[in-house]
Amino acid sequence: MASADVGHLAPSDHAEAIGQFVIAWSELEHAADELIMRLGVLDESYGSIVLGHIDFRDKLAILRSLGFVKQPNDEWFAFLEKTVNQIDGVLRPFRNRIVHDAWSFTPTGRAFRVEREPKLLRPQAHERVLDTLRAKPTTPEDIVKGVKWAMFALGALSLLLEMPLASREAYPWEVLNWT
Repeated sequence: MASADVGHLAPSDHAEAIGQFVIAWSELEHAADELIMRLGVLDESYGSIVLGHIDFRDKLAILRSLGFVKQPNDEWFAFLEKTVNQIDGVLRPFRNRIVHDAWSFTPTGRAFRVEREPKLLRPQAHERVLDTLRAKPTTPEDIVKGVKWAMFALGALSLLLEMPLASREAYPWEVLNWT
């Protein structure tokens, strides 16, 4: 029996970093679901039915709205809103690039994410060119940064799950910084 041609497989360091990011992202999505169920007073069964049919970006919008209505204090909501904005504006686009871009690997192990994002450019004043693909060098360390961002966001959502039960002085808010 002939073996199937699987093309160029990712070097193990890139594959491991991508796998770690996907695992961290799934934990982040689960934490968002848990917070929505807690704020929306949904039990596990109903929550799973409803949340299983909702896109993650819509879940973030629901989380922001529920958080506003259920906020125990202004600081809690400000932290929730900052967390949701960072997940939606920074981490989610990074996730989309890691998961949906094509990957190309050289025989020496260099990796490139190939973005398919058409842009109309003007290289000179009266000239227009359509740029459709861009190859971006991507190291395992670049991907690991995303793992760290996802784990930080996971920690923030986990903290928000617990904070309504405690006073706002229970955690030094200034310690959690996205930069």
